[in-house]
Amino acid sequence: MHTGDSYVTVTAHWLDAKWKMMSCVLGVAISNVSHTAEEIASLVKDLVNVEFMLENRLDSIGTDQGANFLAAVRLLIEEEEQVRCSCHKLQLSIKTSLEEQHNPQAAALVTLFRAISNNINNGPMLLDALRKHQCNPDTSCVVDITANMDDEDETESKYANLTPTDEQWLAAAKLCILLKPFQIATDFMQGEEYPTLGGISRYITTLIEGLQGSVPPPHWQLQSSWNSLPDAVKRVRSYILKDMKATKVPPGFVLVTETR
Repeated sequence: MHTGDSYVTVTAHWLDAKWKMMSCVLGVAISNVSHTAEEIASLVKDLVNVEFMLENRLDSIGTDQGANFLAAVRLLIEEEEQVRCSCHKLQLSIKTSLEEQHNPQAAALVTLFRAISNNINNGPMLLDALRKHQCNPDTSCVVDITANMDDEDETESKYANLTPTDEQWLAAAKLCILLKPFQIATDFMQGEEYPTLGGISRYITTLIEGLQGSVPPPHWQLQSSWNSLPDAVKRVRSYILKDMKATKVPPGFVLVTETR
């Protein structure tokens, strides 16, 4: 049941005597006050230092990119290393590259296909037809969406803007290809097998080198130069590359997280 409560979770990661990566949740604290840096630091300090007495055994603290969490870590530690979550920073780079202020065409594309997806998920007939088509590509995926609706004009108006043009279909397909390696990298970095920092570094380096080359490497499967991409997708690629190079996307693991 969703209660609207906010929680701060602290997770510890360490190597045991056999160099096996171990992990456990130290605690989940409810926090319905404003999540200021001071409040977060106090919660974490009470849990880590007082309850588990780990004050002198802490090597690093990992967080996402939230300004309040970054400030909280600065209040908690002096010499220990602060580690930011690579997955979160990578996703922020992608998300920002798709925002309207940076890339109106890509933002419109995402909005269009999100609306199509929502209508499919909320329409039993459409969803059923799509599932049948996925199981058997020879099955027609055409559905008469007006069959059970009284106002045909209203229906036509509602769905008129949910038909992508050929150019939009092409741009969406290219965008999926462009972002696929980021999905693979994210799956690796947040995997249950605890990726090493060396492994994360290789993924980040490969992504940056691939983006800044004149021709995409084979794992991007674009089979053409970056210049042949639709303009909206070009801008996504350029912004992600610029953002990743500027921040260097530091590797790391999340230790302190927030949920609602």
